[in-house]
Amino acid sequence: GVWAQDWCGKRITSFGKRVFWNWQWNENWYPNLKEKIVEWQHLYRGCRFLAYINPYIAADGSLFQEANEKKFLVRHLQPADAVYVIDFGEFNGAIVDLTNPEAFKWYKNVIRRNLLDLGISGWMADFGEYLPCDVHVYANIPGALVHNLWPILWARCNYEAIRDAGKSNEVVFFMRSGYLNVQRYCPLFWTGDQVVNFSHDAGLSVGIRSSLSLSLSHVLAVHMDIGGYFGRTIGRTREVLLRWCEIAAFNVIMRTHEGNRPLSNTQFDSDQFCIKFFARMSRIHAHLKPYSLHVIQEASRQGKSCITPHTELQYFFGKDLLIAPVVDAEVNTLTVTIPDGQWVHLWTRKAYDKHQCEIEVPLGQPAVFYRSTGEWTSLFEQIHLF
Repeated sequence: GVWAQDWCGKRITSFGKRVFWNWQWNENWYPNLKEKIVEWQHLYRGCRFLAYINPYIAADGSLFQEANEKKFLVRHLQPADAVYVIDFGEFNGAIVDLTNPEAFKWYKNVIRRNLLDLGISGWMADFGEYLPCDVHVYANIPGALVHNLWPILWARCNYEAIRDAGKSNEVVFFMRSGYLNVQRYCPLFWTGDQVVNFSHDAGLSVGIRSSLSLSLSHVLAVHMDIGGYFGRTIGRTREVLLRWCEIAAFNVIMRTHEGNRPLSNTQFDSDQFCIKFFARMSRIHAHLKPYSLHVIQEASRQGKSCITPHTELQYFFGKDLLIAPVVDAEVNTLTVTIPDGQWVHLWTRKAYDKHQCEIEVPLGQPAVFYRSTGEWTSLFEQIHLF
């Protein structure tokens, strides 16, 4: 699939590249998009086009004018009835009041008319966690009380827009915010904005910790932006991008992000090495589709997550794959804690019993093991041929 976050346009700020939050197809950036979406589906074996939306609208966009006229926006407590406008970093935005039934219906129609009717098959439903506490909403609930419920309303808005269009089995969206029982509306999450490096306070390893934390809340599926997102004074190296790619190949979702400063970051197509690396890892990810579908079905049936922790940074994908990701630069070997039973190293096909072992981890061969007695061994055994 193709994920184009800037399908509705972009703006450049000191932060970097930002999406123009006016949720309408930008014909200058993506001419003939509706026809292209159909063309890509036919040419590239069902290739789907994914986009981006969030619960805010830019104050300099046409949707703001419409929502403001209809009084569909969150208001200030003081001065009363003034639209609550937020500075998002050199541009202003307002919040659609999702407690207002008519505003909720209107925003669902925006999603249906401007995304679904265009042929878009999914999107990042960003934010949801930023409702200020000093707001007045239609439901007349204090902002501090409705704050945690806002991600649920946002998830439900996306869910119902898809359901009402009759596309529940065709369209997917993913979020980063949530609250109790958000899985009812959104089973797919990503870990938010990691820094584009190996730092242990905000980089690659933090994304893994976030994933495992979400898994303990029984979120069905969690993934990361390959390569991270945030970088101001630093750029993304090829090594961190490829290590992130390795991890994503052995998960339900494999999705890249160019980052907020794309020109400072190594991208999947920056050179031939990266292109070939991503192509190979994508083939492995596609090869694992039968297993991934099985993992999703089992996790959904049991009300659990597709990944579960083994150690602080090592985890299981389903029951039959053990993943020990590389989270530091210039690492050649990794200490792996083998669990009970016999586990086979994916690349050498050497079997290991329960203990700690040192495993070589060259780029393109992450420390992945499969259960020797599992029902998917024949599928896993073919991966070393890629």
